[in-house]
Amino acid sequence: MKFTIIPSEQTPKLNPIEDVATFIADNKTLLEKFVSYTKDLESTVGLAANQVAVDDERITDRFCMVKTTDGWVCAIDPKIVNTIGMKKDVVEGCLTWGDKFDIITKRYPRIKVEYYDTKGHKKSRFVEDTFESQVWQHEINHLNGVEETIVPRLQKPETVTRSSVKIGRNDPCSCGSNIKYKKCCGK
Repeated sequence: MKFTIIPSEQTPKLNPIEDVATFIADNKTLLEKFVSYTKDLESTVGLAANQVAVDDERITDRFCMVKTTDGWVCAIDPKIVNTIGMKKDVVEGCLTWGDKFDIITKRYPRIKVEYYDTKGHKKSRFVEDTFESQVWQHEINHLNGVEETIVPRLQKPETVTRSSVKIGRNDPCSCGSNIKYKKCCGK
């Protein structure tokens, strides 16, 4: 099996898996190889199956890999069943969009997610870690075909030309991120 990331293309919405036990039995090799492939990707914290092609054919099954505080999880048919806190603006990267774009979106700081593991056991996970919560939401959005807001990546602050108006460290950043300048382009 040859795995390839599908670049610069929106992921399609995938339907829930109706019979998880049959899915696992029929796709044991695919799941094992996908787990191995994902773990070998450097700097990867998550990957939805529909971001990937196997032997030049997109995977259309509803599963993903998420690097959690406890290690990697292969989540089959995952869904968010509870959200906690207010959504906040975050900037994310994505293998599908590579280094050409930043994704600016809103994410909940904590969630509860349900999924099946590769043995067919139903799992429930309360995710308190804000970054891990963000990764789960990002990958589940891929599976749900949700299109994130994409904006061009900005140049480093020292190379950006600025007008004669001085931007204060606590002012909103001029890039439009709605984040304070000191936490955004002023780093």
